Formats: sequence, structure tokens, C-alpha cells
Amino acid sequence: MTSVNIRAKKYNVIHVRSGDNYLLNKINTSMSVCIECKRAFLQVFSTDELTNGIKSNEENEERLPFVLISDNVELKKQLKRGIPNLITRHHLITHMGEKRLNTNTLSETDMVQLYENVANTLIDFFIISKAHSVYAFSTMEHGTGFSEQCCRLYNVPYSSYTLSNIKY
Repeated sequence: MTSVNIRAKKYNVIHVRSGDNYLLNKINTSMSVCIECKRAFLQVFSTDELTNGIKSNEENEERLPFVLISDNVELKKQLKRGIPNLITRHHLITHMGEKRLNTNTLSETDMVQLYENVANTLIDFFIISKAHSVYAFSTMEHGTGFSEQCCRLYNVPYSSYTLSNIKY
């Protein structure tokens, strides 16, 4: 949080789950997801809010910036180019559900990368837990359990939107 200059409850999170085709099957979907994200963002936020942040409440004029979290590094880079005020880190994460962390066949180099990816995933979880609010966008109708469950656990206001026009 220090490296990107944010403080607890003084930022909002946009969490984009681009889906298993990217994260698990390594199919690059970033361009179609990026186009859909921009369309969906503009349905939820005004251009001014995306650029300058959302007011923390009606009485307070303080604007809270957006931190972008996603399972897709290329998508984060593309969205950051189009919306320069988004705060994001370009690091790899890993899918930790569905028994995806089988380490039996990994080399030592792959194990080091896996540990780094798990650490990055946990950093994202921590950032979500300290947010003022979270806006989740997912290619899956059921949304994203990662940010939803974190928000439930830490009592962070949560909104979910489906990215429905994705072409694979």
C-alpha cells in the first residue's frame, strides 16, 4: 500500500476477473475483455469518476481513487493506458481454488515462481480487505468469489457486474 501511496479505506477497488480461459488455460482474452471492461465501466462510473475518483460521501468532497486488481496482467496494462489514473501493480497471481496448487511435479524454479504468485494473490486480497468499496467485474455470471468473499469477511461494500459480451 505504501509503494502505491494508498491508505486503508481511502481508495476503491475495481476487480476484474477475466476468467479461467486466461488464468488456467492461458488463452489471451485481454483485448476483448478490455473493450468490454471500458464499456461496463462507463455504465457504472462517469468519466469524471474514473479520472478523479469517487466522492467518499455526500458531505465530504474527498475523492477516493481506484485501485485496479485483475487476474490478467495484459488487461491491467491496457486499461491503465486508457485510464491513466488507475492505480495498479503489474504482477502475476495464481488461481488457488479447485486444487490448483499441486506442487508434486514442479521444478525448484517453478516453485519459486508459484510462491511469488501466491504472495501477489494474497497482497491483492489484503488490498481488497482495506478498500472503501469494491466493484467487481467478471466474465462469469456467478461473479468472482475472490473479492466477494473477502468483502464479506471484512465488511467492505461490494457490487458485482457481469462482462457479458466477451468473444473467445
